Amino acid sequence: MAAQPPPVVRAGGGIVLAAGALVLLVAVQTFTGFTLSTTATALFSLFALVAPVAALLGVVLSAASLGPSRRVSQARARLAAQGLDLGM
Repeated sequence: MAAQPPPVVRAGGGIVLAAGALVLLVAVQTFTGFTLSTTATALFSLFALVAPVAALLGVVLSAASLGPSRRVSQARARLAAQGLDLGM
């Protein structure tokens, strides 16, 4: 019997997008609060300006990787159907 991949690997695109949106929301709220608190005390931080952009870029790159990840999963299923299970 072939080993089954963990549920995280088999997660659908909707779950991944929801998780990415949640991470983006938390990051935006955190860094907005950090920016407001540093600005209110007249302490300007480069991190406070760059971090929200980096978080948004991470979500965009995660969404862009959904297609290739789906193709890899399909190729892995085709190989398993032919008896070439990689054990992943």
